[in-house]
Amino acid sequence: MQYEALVRSEAERRGWTIERRDKELGAVGIPCFLAPGIAGHCEIWVGVKSGTNVLHVSHDWQQKALHVANVRGVAGALYARCGAKSAYGVIKETPSSCTLSIKLNGGRAYEDAWEALNTYVRVVYSLFRGQSAPTGESHPRPYRFEIPGDQSPEAVEWRELLATENVAVVGLGGVGAWIADFVVKADSREVHGWDHDRIEPKNILRMPGAVDPERWTGKPKAEWFQETYCPIRKGVQGHNVKVGADNVHEVLEGTTFAFVAVDEAEDRMTVCDSLANA
Repeated sequence: MQYEALVRSEAERRGWTIERRDKELGAVGIPCFLAPGIAGHCEIWVGVKSGTNVLHVSHDWQQKALHVANVRGVAGALYARCGAKSAYGVIKETPSSCTLSIKLNGGRAYEDAWEALNTYVRVVYSLFRGQSAPTGESHPRPYRFEIPGDQSPEAVEWRELLATENVAVVGLGGVGAWIADFVVKADSREVHGWDHDRIEPKNILRMPGAVDPERWTGKPKAEWFQETYCPIRKGVQGHNVKVGADNVHEVLEGTTFAFVAVDEAEDRMTVCDSLANA
């Protein structure tokens, strides 16, 4: 019962679902990478004796073994956050699924189907998270001041997910400035703001915080971005440059994710198309 409670609690907390089918127990909606850099969701199933929590060989995909799981919705492979294909536990690949075999340390059998499902969900989800350690922090936070506390599992997990991300925000207007404000405070490793425009009085009412009109009216938005956020954290840089087809490669360099908040439709599509092609 302890593993059932654990699996159901994690499912409720993280937003996936637990389902039963004839002779199968599964977790549906597990985040995963379907290809390098392409996120999606999968299903993880273990075989059970009908109407029970007892592991049972009932399907061909089990290959006559109790300690296996079938991962569906993936094209035969699982990928880690770094883009590498994972071979851990994979014993069979098909165009729409893969079968995993993971034995417990010490050679003991799984207590029941819930323990097996919990094990496979943790393995697949750890690939999505990009780390194997379930606790502790392996990356220093980017801020210039100490932040005591804030050590809940959810907070630590979030910080680990963001710790290697280099984010670009193209356009620092009424939408982009707010995006940048949130991203700067979300523990990403670097945040780059790109905009060639200068601040007008109308912009001040659409930007986060109380922007001093006497100081900033007529000044570059990129300069405001850098000077505003550098005092609180490292890895912030403003670029007073108009991004177009001829220089979008500068945005791409070292960027792992980009937000595009450009007003002019043609320029916006140029940037988006270049990012998509890359």
